Amino acid sequence: MATPALVVAGDRDQSVLTARGPDWSADPYLLSPGSKSLLTLYGRSIRLVNPGL
Repeated sequence: MATPALVVAGDRDQSVLTARGPDWSADPYLLSPGSKSLLTLYGRSIRLVNPGL
């Protein structure tokens, strides 16, 4: 990411694509260069689709 970015992650994020657990959702913040901010929502799952919620 070359432009400033806000990365939003939930501490209950779980993907079927990885066994890593919720920490994977902070990867864009941890691994990308440039100006960025991380917003972690505790007790929440941040996904594009939350069936059943």
